[in-house]
Amino acid sequence: MEKSVIEKNRIHLLDEIRGFAVLFMVIYHGFYIFADFYGFDFAAKVVEALSPAALFVACLFIGICGFCCNLSHNNLKRGAVILGAGLFITLVTAVIMPLLGFIDCEIWFGILHFLGVAVLLFALISKLFTRINGYVGVLVNLALFVFFFGIEKHTLGFGNLLKINLPDSLYTTKWLVPFGIYPAGFFSADYFPILPFIFMFFVGAFIGIIVKAKGFGGYAHKKRVPPLSFLGRHALIVYIIHIPIIAGIGYIIDFAINH
Repeated sequence: MEKSVIEKNRIHLLDEIRGFAVLFMVIYHGFYIFADFYGFDFAAKVVEALSPAALFVACLFIGICGFCCNLSHNNLKRGAVILGAGLFITLVTAVIMPLLGFIDCEIWFGILHFLGVAVLLFALISKLFTRINGYVGVLVNLALFVFFFGIEKHTLGFGNLLKINLPDSLYTTKWLVPFGIYPAGFFSADYFPILPFIFMFFVGAFIGIIVKAKGFGGYAHKKRVPPLSFLGRHALIVYIIHIPIIAGIGYIIDFAINH
């Protein structure tokens, strides 16, 4: 009975949107690994075709995570689990996979590292969000996302309207890697720095506050695409296991072709 009540009250629309983002991520990472590690030409063409949509889908995934912070009963625990999973991914990609012959696959501050930090930060400052008008919060954070978007290229601003060049001397240490500031030669196979993506996370959090205040309509609780809903509910597990599984499939295909 309790399980059926939870299932009835679950917001399946969020699961399905998150599931779509996870599915795209798995497909994109799969072809990226096939292209980068195994040199499959067809995979490189698929990656090139999908790349324009990758940023949008990533922002969608990040926004959904921010949105869901308003529904979680314990964001400190949730954030710690996500960050722990990110550190596990670093262990696998930076230590274990190189021992198996996979090089340049290290993930130092990927999507899980970022989301873990973002959720923990939200847990600490969540009361501030309730004091800000939700619509104002969305607009301000969208503007801040655009303003900081060029930080990896040493610039801040709004295109031709305002451009601030950051000093190259700032980009000489690895200690600022989580903030989008890193020295020449730094590489992370998956990289989502706090700046600018924290602002997209906050956009999702403010949208969540707005929607929660108005209430969720019946459409949000209806399950329309069960496979996407399943992926969305198990996004963390899927992210952890999909890279080694894809790498293994690529190895089998490469072995079959070249031996």
